[in-house]
Amino acid sequence: DEVTLGDPASPVGLCTLWSRQERILRAVPRELYAACGNLYSLWGINVLIRSVLARPTLRYLVLCGVDYAGTGVRWNDPFFSIAWPIDPSTMSVRDAEYLDFE
Repeated sequence: DEVTLGDPASPVGLCTLWSRQERILRAVPRELYAACGNLYSLWGINVLIRSVLARPTLRYLVLCGVDYAGTGVRWNDPFFSIAWPIDPSTMSVRDAEYLDFE
């Protein structure tokens, strides 16, 4: 599994779930993320957790791509009160219409 490096000064890490990185990264300028990778591997989420812990400058982990389980939450859900540094430029209708998390 490959990790694509962006700007090391960026506080954002991208996880593209089951989607190919190349497809997601076409719409994301390199200066907006520090690293990008997929979640699928023989080792599962362990690789993701180790990668985040190895980069203490990461403040945000953005999960994007295909959510086969349908378990996502809306990016601006008021329950989480996240002050994102940027608004999304591309989003599927399904992702935009998730109900509020309760």
